[in-house]
Amino acid sequence: IFRSKNELEPYETEHKLIEGYINMASIRYPEQITAEYDLDPKIMKVLIPPLTVHCFVENIVKHVVNNQTVTHIRIEGRYDDEKAVFRIIDDGSGISLQELETIKERMKKGDLSGEHIGITNAYMRLKYFYGEASNIFISSVPSGGTTVVILLYHRE
Repeated sequence: IFRSKNELEPYETEHKLIEGYINMASIRYPEQITAEYDLDPKIMKVLIPPLTVHCFVENIVKHVVNNQTVTHIRIEGRYDDEKAVFRIIDDGSGISLQELETIKERMKKGDLSGEHIGITNAYMRLKYFYGEASNIFISSVPSGGTTVVILLYHRE
């Protein structure tokens, strides 16, 4: 899916990859992951930089899923008035306020060293293809999960 920095793919292509990834992770963590999708049919045709949503799903599996509890992942997608909004939600342990601020700061600075390279890369590619109106918002509640919102303006 990730052929070139300069290409966009329909979300439908990425969504198939996400479903396969979650199925694969479910083999490693049997009965520890559930996934729910609430997607506007129009969102499937929206062109996005490859692996934009996937990197956040991968982070959930890497940092949240464990053999102790069941992790619920929900992916929502809406398209309205040339605005595409994706939400990736988990009910995991959340991110500390300090770590969340570090992630946001590194993302906005374009810092590709160390941790959270995927998040920074997704942010930078969104800005490159969709300009300053596009954005990624991350919110988290310790012991209450994390929500990522990806916003971009896209013409059909």
